[in-house]
Amino acid sequence: MELAKKILVPHGAKEEAQRVLGYSQPTIRRALNGADDTKVARQIRRWALAHGGAEVEPARWERVDERTWVRRR
Repeated sequence: MELAKKILVPHGAKEEAQRVLGYSQPTIRRALNGADDTKVARQIRRWALAHGGAEVEPARWERVDERTWVRRR
């Protein structure tokens, strides 16, 4: 499964989403990180975008050796 784009939100927006939408902090965090693709996650993502959120590409990492990872471009 391909991860959805991550959504960055302004300071305090996650707490406001929790209060307004009534979902738990882990549910909101997973939805904004693109880890879940459920009806609830899509609702949270729509709310975040409507309230100042911005989508960004997820970071891609490549393993160089057993202890070193570098970010792919």
